[in-house]
Amino acid sequence: MHVSIACALLATVLATPAHAGSLTTTNACLYSVSDEYRDQAVTLAGTGSPRTAPAGTAVTLSGASISATLPASLPRTGYDLGLLKAGVNPIPSRVWIAIAAANATPATQVRELTVTASTTIRVAAGGRFVSGTPIVVRIPIPNTTWTATGGGPVSFAQAGAGTLPNLPVGSNDLVVPVSGSIVVKPTLARLRFVMDCQPGRTAPPYTSVTPAIAQPFAGLEADSPVPAAGTGTAARIASTRLRLSGRRVAVIVACPQGTSACRGRIALRSVAPVLTGGRKRILVVSPGAGYSVPAGTRRTVRLNVGATARGLLSRRSSLRVRVTLAPTGNKIVKRELTLNR
Repeated sequence: MHVSIACALLATVLATPAHAGSLTTTNACLYSVSDEYRDQAVTLAGTGSPRTAPAGTAVTLSGASISATLPASLPRTGYDLGLLKAGVNPIPSRVWIAIAAANATPATQVRELTVTASTTIRVAAGGRFVSGTPIVVRIPIPNTTWTATGGGPVSFAQAGAGTLPNLPVGSNDLVVPVSGSIVVKPTLARLRFVMDCQPGRTAPPYTSVTPAIAQPFAGLEADSPVPAAGTGTAARIASTRLRLSGRRVAVIVACPQGTSACRGRIALRSVAPVLTGGRKRILVVSPGAGYSVPAGTRRTVRLNVGATARGLLSRRSSLRVRVTLAPTGNKIVKRELTLNR
């Protein structure tokens, strides 16, 4: 019951823009009211500029927005539960989002957004629900400035899990850790709850996530054009084992001989669910980073390892992980390896 309200309220703070440079990504969102995940389509849009940018120059993500579709059942469900009333119903919310950039610094930027959605409910004599106006909200994201590294085309995407800092979303606004890259905190009547979302999908019994890497929704050229879909050079994971060194792990990425470099994003997840924070889940070992490897060579990509994964490895000697390459314009590549401390 509360899950349906939570899912619907996510959409009130996230409606799909009609302009180019947008991408819809399925997120698995953990709802604090039920401690279960639900899938939610989230659309990000924006424009990268200037069209080309040499290494060391500033680039801008502008005209960005975050949006989502709204379940048509929200007005009636909310009214039946006593959370919405006849007339205009404002729904104020706070939203935090982490945006990742490939071949630019910083690797991620976090923005806090606020929005107040509303629906107007009509009722008949005796209080019977008649109708509720659709809730359509699109939240602009302030412009962000980055620096091109020259390693390849700059692209912008929803960041991976674990890229948001601790946020004031606990009881009485206590600052607590979150696990996703989009967090929504709506306020409706006396009910306050949190939706903690990350790229990926869930399935019954809705207690775990199959993580994914969000593809770019905007970009610009740096040292070469972005290849057309299906024409990019496929890289391979050349590492045979991994070792934690301080806060980082090094992964060797090899690019075959060809006419173009291998570019994309790389991330690490645990192969099997592990027990952390009182629940079993697929652990985000590293939220990922961009890579660019010249044709016919190999490069070592150093990834930051999250605090939860480092803590787990302090209690055990190794962890089986899945390394995922999401190449630009090519199929995703995966390899299972052992990460040792």
